[in-house]
Amino acid sequence: MRMEILEILSAYKTVALVGLSADSSTQSYKVASYLKSNGYKIIPVNPAAYDILDEKSYGSVGETKGAEIVCIFNQEEAEAAVNQAIAKKAKVVWMELGIKNEGAAEKAREAGLDVVMDKSIMIEHKRFKELELIEKAKTFVVPIITEQENMPELLERLKECTKLVLIFVVDKSVLNYVPTGFAGSRINIAQEVMEDIRSRLPQNIIVKDFIEWGDWYDKIENIARLENADEIIMKKSRMSDEFSSKLREKGLKVTVI
Repeated sequence: MRMEILEILSAYKTVALVGLSADSSTQSYKVASYLKSNGYKIIPVNPAAYDILDEKSYGSVGETKGAEIVCIFNQEEAEAAVNQAIAKKAKVVWMELGIKNEGAAEKAREAGLDVVMDKSIMIEHKRFKELELIEKAKTFVVPIITEQENMPELLERLKECTKLVLIFVVDKSVLNYVPTGFAGSRINIAQEVMEDIRSRLPQNIIVKDFIEWGDWYDKIENIARLENADEIIMKKSRMSDEFSSKLREKGLKVTVI
């Protein structure tokens, strides 16, 4: 049975990085630095370097010990790295963004390894952390619903949650641009936005929203305390810094993702 990406990132913590550059401006270096700072043991694989990020660098995957995930940054090295990963009994072959080799991938699968292709391990881990936070928290705040470009993707991940309260705040500045001939039409538009969101969520997720503006912080605080929220998880947005600082002043724990 093949493991899902989130299962892989949770189960395995030792990563050999094939083609890891010693140049701090490169993507591979940034990925390795991110993994190390998030509790993973990194094994650089670069024959041209002695050490990278204070870790000994090896000439090939075949020289390494204990690698569970073999992460490949170089297309030319993919086939050899996969063969060595199989020989070293690694658990996963991970080909980074833009790296694809169907033949090598199939060979790895036949040998019992899980395979991920054309995905960033750093981006996937950030999603993993976000989902962990969302699942842990009882209150999740999306301060400015109108500027969440990745909302469909976020809503898809929220379907994995079982205990969650969503609080949406609609941005007055956006609604003010909507032509209106009578009071309340902007409110109606905001309500339509919220109904669309509700229609895409499973029934076990409670949605609370307020679209009038004014005492936002008091209302969020009251809902959080009412729901016994251990933490408010706030999606990064144009106003998240302001929202988070105001809520922290009220003694609430706030994490911006």
